[in-house]
Amino acid sequence: MSVRVPQEAVLPAQLREGAPRHKRTAVVLGHAALLLVVLIVWQCVGLVSGGLVPTVFPTFDALAAEFADDTLLDPLWSTFRAVLVGFLVGAAVALPAGVLVGRSPYLRKAFDPLISAVFSIPRILIYPAMLALFGIGVPSKLALAAISGFFPILITTIAAVGNIRPILTHVARTLGCTRLQTVFKVYLPSTAASIVAALRLGFSVSFVTVVSAEMFVADTGLGQELLNAYGLQQTERMFALMMLALIIAMGVSMLLWRLERWITSATS
Repeated sequence: MSVRVPQEAVLPAQLREGAPRHKRTAVVLGHAALLLVVLIVWQCVGLVSGGLVPTVFPTFDALAAEFADDTLLDPLWSTFRAVLVGFLVGAAVALPAGVLVGRSPYLRKAFDPLISAVFSIPRILIYPAMLALFGIGVPSKLALAAISGFFPILITTIAAVGNIRPILTHVARTLGCTRLQTVFKVYLPSTAASIVAALRLGFSVSFVTVVSAEMFVADTGLGQELLNAYGLQQTERMFALMMLALIIAMGVSMLLWRLERWITSATS
């Protein structure tokens, strides 16, 4: 009696692993092609705008000049320090609060409308209150970043925890897990990918809000440098600073995106 062996079972390991590699190569090529298209469009717009939009290479030269004379390091560090520390503080409070509210249907019904209403308020409107409390400087920007990142992380965490299948928590209780063990063995593995996606959103909101606030009132910062470049009609420098802000935001987002993919593959 002969046994039919599936063809894929006898394929070499290199061929079986080839598909994911080809997909990764296609993704990298797609990113490179998109970047090339953006640069080409930017160059064309710069050539036909009559000087209103600088072309690609002068903008890169202006960005290099900013780092060459070290004039941008202090404002950049002021902004990034406020955003990073504020984001971490907001996340440290939002994650456990989201798990606490999300695991209780009663708390979700009680707090969901209030949280959604507060989240709809533009964060820039609370910046004057932060200035009154902490003064002009890093502390007020840090507090604004914490509040800005807190709500998107909180809302996403509540939704992710609330969507966990009840059978999982029932099994955990049947096995004698404590509440803390249930959090670490059920809630966190089931919501890890959603939480990392929430962190991506929270950092983006914090970064955008702080840079926007710096354009109104700040002693130093990336937003203040952008406003100064606009006021002095330094178009190439202004676009260079905009490109730098874009690079920072995309870099952090890509790191968190890679973490999200790794967690998704590890928990699936």
